[in-house]
Amino acid sequence: MDFGLLLMIVGLVVIIVSFFFKDASKQLAQDVEELSMNLYDESNRLAKRVKALEEEIMIGAPMPKTKKKDPLTQATLAAAQQIQQQAANKSVNPIIVNQVLALQKQGMSVADISARSNLSEAEVISVIAQNGGLSS
Repeated sequence: MDFGLLLMIVGLVVIIVSFFFKDASKQLAQDVEELSMNLYDESNRLAKRVKALEEEIMIGAPMPKTKKKDPLTQATLAAAQQIQQQAANKSVNPIIVNQVLALQKQGMSVADISARSNLSEAEVISVIAQNGGLSS
């Protein structure tokens, strides 16, 4: 027998046998498609749940009250007060002034504010008086 004829017969037998076996790539493609559809469905369900929860939160929570003053205006007024304070009391750093005012709003005593800000009690009283007065 000729070697070429033998290779041709083996090739034909392999081709015929290949028709009887399932194609693994088709099954793999089908599995990937099914998985992608499941992921799509799950993401849609999650999106619907999130939307429902957001609506419940919006219904259950009271609407925030709007302030009459604009935040930008409040910031401008605060900046203007800070500039006035700096001009009046140049020895106190504006950061310390803000700290003193914040501590005073929290209800701390002048002695406690003095200890935290490293200012004398007289300086603390002066800073508070120049920026809105004493409340306690």
